[in-house]
Amino acid sequence: LIQLDLHKNRLAYESELAADREAEKQANNTPQSADEWNQFYKGLEKDLATSRFLFVSEKLKLRSFKGEKTNHKKEQMIYLCEKASGFIGTLSETLSKGVIKSEVKLKDGKIFSRFSGIDSKGVTVKATEGSRKVLWGEIATSSILDLHNISVNSGDLSEFEKNLRLEQAIAYAWLGGERSKARSAAVNLMKSSPPFKDRWSECMKFLNE
Repeated sequence: LIQLDLHKNRLAYESELAADREAEKQANNTPQSADEWNQFYKGLEKDLATSRFLFVSEKLKLRSFKGEKTNHKKEQMIYLCEKASGFIGTLSETLSKGVIKSEVKLKDGKIFSRFSGIDSKGVTVKATEGSRKVLWGEIATSSILDLHNISVNSGDLSEFEKNLRLEQAIAYAWLGGERSKARSAAVNLMKSSPPFKDRWSECMKFLNE
């Protein structure tokens, strides 16, 4: 079912991206200012805020920049988006296998302490007026990271799997605005994973963090 959801999402993304392709081609053929990345990135903020990471990744792949450094920056954003998307997919698959006792805090401040289901789209919460579906993009980044911690601590995972999930969580935290948490977790992971240390150092070098 998760794979089916991902396939449906992919089709929806491709439909939306088709409308952007001509505009991107035209943008690539016109002179670009020094702040070309900032202007383009601003157009991605809404999709990033709603956790549409695969969609953002595809938009980035469609766009080429004239500056070599900017293209490197684009590649690092693609890396973060694909890791963050993997984070949501892995988390939803893990948590769907059992009942997790935790609360879910939304970005608008609402808190739900009971929920009955989790899938690739979001969480089904229980409220006084009945059950409702809350999309991942509606949930506060810190609350989702708490769910991640529960899923990792409650599972019997290998060191490799833990490192992989932590790398995904770091990317998600960085894109979700929890950059202090992302940097702190990255420092710890770099101590035990030289490959991640190289990837993260390269990523932050071009994203100026």
